[in-house]
Amino acid sequence: MNKRTHLGQLILSVACLFNTTTVFAEDIKCWTNEDGIMECGNVIPQQYVKEKHEIRNDSGDVVEVIQRDKTEAEIKALIEAEQQRFEQEKKDKRQAEEDRRLLDLYPTENDIILARDSQLMRIEQGIRITKGQLKSYQNTLKNQRKLEKQLATRSDASSKTDRERLAKHSKNLEAQIKVIENSIKDKEQDTKNITAEYDVYLQRYKAVKKRQISKEKGRSYSR
Repeated sequence: MNKRTHLGQLILSVACLFNTTTVFAEDIKCWTNEDGIMECGNVIPQQYVKEKHEIRNDSGDVVEVIQRDKTEAEIKALIEAEQQRFEQEKKDKRQAEEDRRLLDLYPTENDIILARDSQLMRIEQGIRITKGQLKSYQNTLKNQRKLEKQLATRSDASSKTDRERLAKHSKNLEAQIKVIENSIKDKEQDTKNITAEYDVYLQRYKAVKKRQISKEKGRSYSR
């Protein structure tokens, strides 16, 4: 190989070296130390690895932000919040289904009132009839008490037998009167329960209608 050829190859190699040189630059990592001062480098110190830090390119631009690892308490709080959100969604779904059934059963507020009044009227009629029976039994018992007093002044054998028979009958009447009085109390409690139940229906109906109106207004504004 002559000197001219060798020199040409050397020049060509040097030129290729300059033209194909590649600079490999590592990302720069920046973190905040315990004194609140930002530090940067190629490797994050172990005590700051789990803390918030930034990844920057060789121009110093932030290309990614790594949030700090959450503590066990924060993870637990997130899980609880997600569970609460899930339970609330289930509750809202159940409420929506109940609202739909309510509107299917009672299309208008007046339907609720009519249904309530119909049940109350039936119970009140039953109470009036039962109170009539109670009064009849009480009058019968009262008359028997008088007769028992009259027989008490007599000492013959037949009077004794009559007193025993009346006493037994009076005892049965007292038991029946007690049953009737309890029945009246139960019916009166039914009246209170039904009134309270339909008050809830009315409140729910109004709330459902209010939500529907609010949704309709929202749709109108969005158009």
